[in-house]
Amino acid sequence: MEQRYKVDTRNSIELKGINIYQDSKSQEWSVVLEKKEDSYIVVIMRSTLYDSDAEKNLKSLLNMVEDVYARIALRVSRNGEMIVDNRTEIINHWETIQENIMATFGCDDEMKTFCENVREGLDNIDHYVKRNMIFFVLLSTFSRREEFEFLTDSFLSVGDSIKVNIKRNESAGESAGKDILIHEGRAVPVDLRQMRGKYDDKVFQYIGSPFVYDFSFISRYEYDNQKGGMFDNAVCNIYEQMSDGYSFKNRIEFISL
Repeated sequence: MEQRYKVDTRNSIELKGINIYQDSKSQEWSVVLEKKEDSYIVVIMRSTLYDSDAEKNLKSLLNMVEDVYARIALRVSRNGEMIVDNRTEIINHWETIQENIMATFGCDDEMKTFCENVREGLDNIDHYVKRNMIFFVLLSTFSRREEFEFLTDSFLSVGDSIKVNIKRNESAGESAGKDILIHEGRAVPVDLRQMRGKYDDKVFQYIGSPFVYDFSFISRYEYDNQKGGMFDNAVCNIYEQMSDGYSFKNRIEFISL
């Protein structure tokens, strides 16, 4: 079974009421779903349709790196656990991408170190998938649990993990006669003291507001229960706050094609 989506993402960081960073991207995804006895195999093909011009050279480099995941095959269990099924293919694909990066941006010591770091990161591809919110939005619907937790990375406090608790509401569309699924949750830092310390040392002097952490997550899925398979459309809104006046917003939208 194949489902095609236009996937739009928009990110922004707000500081004292001013947007200091904005970014948007549009991709086309082809998602092929195959049911196994105890799991699903999900093959995702991604191609970029649009990317904002912010930091154009840097974005071009990062987009080239992301191309290593242009085709990713995931094995997803019935409880929502997932692992990468085509690890060797992805690592081999990186060799070609690395050659293109060197040809485009040069091969000085800084670029060589950058590529070495990317290659080392590929040894932990499962970590990348499990903590990437865009994959979570796509695949979390496979889990039938009413409540579940997962770890992801803070957007505003780089290097810090947060634990997200999600509750499932499949009756959201009953009054309107629609098949709608809602995932809604909040998160707390895994190490609150460490995150607070980093904020106080590096950020507080520029903002002047005390550390007050908040994180909210809500995704709304429209689907056809009679048809089965993947959802038709989905919208996810993520909000993270480090203090009053310093926040991050992320919107992810899957539109059926």
